[in-house]
Amino acid sequence: MWPGSGGAPNSSNLNVVKDLTIANQVVTGLNGGTFKIFTTAASDVIVDVAGYFTGSSAGSSTNGLFVSLSPFRLLDTRAAAPISASSRANTGLGSLPSSGVAAIVANLTITNTGRDGFVTAYAANTALPETSSVNSVRGGQTIANHITPPASASGVGLYSSITTDAIVDVAGYYQGTAVAETVAPPNNGQPTSPPTTGTHAFLIGDSSFYGRWNSCEPITYVVNSSAVTPTHRAQLVSAIAEISQATGLHFIDGGETTIMDTEPPAGADAIITFNPNGIPGGGSSTLGVGGAYYWQDTREMFDGYVMVRADIPLGDPLEEALLHELAHMVGLGHVEDYSQIMYPTTHQPPFTAYQNGDREGLWWVGSAQGCVASARFTSSGTVPNSPGGERPVGVVRVVD
Repeated sequence: MWPGSGGAPNSSNLNVVKDLTIANQVVTGLNGGTFKIFTTAASDVIVDVAGYFTGSSAGSSTNGLFVSLSPFRLLDTRAAAPISASSRANTGLGSLPSSGVAAIVANLTITNTGRDGFVTAYAANTALPETSSVNSVRGGQTIANHITPPASASGVGLYSSITTDAIVDVAGYYQGTAVAETVAPPNNGQPTSPPTTGTHAFLIGDSSFYGRWNSCEPITYVVNSSAVTPTHRAQLVSAIAEISQATGLHFIDGGETTIMDTEPPAGADAIITFNPNGIPGGGSSTLGVGGAYYWQDTREMFDGYVMVRADIPLGDPLEEALLHELAHMVGLGHVEDYSQIMYPTTHQPPFTAYQNGDREGLWWVGSAQGCVASARFTSSGTVPNSPGGERPVGVVRVVD
């Protein structure tokens, strides 16, 4: 790889053997904003950009200033337990400054790999990028790569598609403002086993393979509350807090929308509406619907929705309806157990909190299960890949 002019230099950036997937970090100059890639063998090539250096015309600032350090080990999972497949771990900052660290320069080694797969380094407690940092092609492999990921106040996050040990050795950092954290920490305080037990069911699949959201990414929702009062909106905030606590999933209020539909607009992961005209396709007794699209091969849920009638009385009746439909949106189905909030009809008096079975089900679809091996990645998990404009292959719509 070299600036986009002239012939290739007499040096290599990456050396491969047949049928091998391998990565390397490269710093190259640009010519007119372009660079060239030369390969001695036919190959697919993926280039993921992590940043750039400013030129002489940039203003003077300490932001982006590199600080070299005597190398030190920031993380070594071999001293505790490996990162589980489809899970994430945070490094913390260790002996790095507690503020003013915008990115780190480090060596990332994965070892004792369970199979072929990848590990992605990114700012801890932020949305998972669609890139990989180091790739494994078999079990029992040890392989390293140089990384320069952004950092948050919690350091660097590591997402692994496979069970593996990881070692991070830091050589320095770039000064600047740490990335703002937008996702709850791994597991988000959820217990390692269900806090309660009881009757529960999944909206998609069964206990062996069921649908859930990727807890490594936030769920940004928008609301159409134009037909109701601010008190209705406040009750929704309370219900969101309740399901976030029960699942460990991180919800972000994306504000209001004018859309009155069950498909969220661009930029939102979910839509919640109070419909003054009732529930389309539902009878007069239907108080709401909830659900999501999902990827059939991984059961990862996305594009969630909740729609409730605008005329549901404030207080306990609305609270039960919102909790019920939000649980549908994150992956719970109906149960034939009247003692649970996921019973198909309302209760008298209305339930205002999730019951034991509900909470066990919400634990199973929550952050305690780790990340979902996203369908945005190839089936082998070796190299992340965006689905582009593909539509989901399955959809669930529950009317209750």
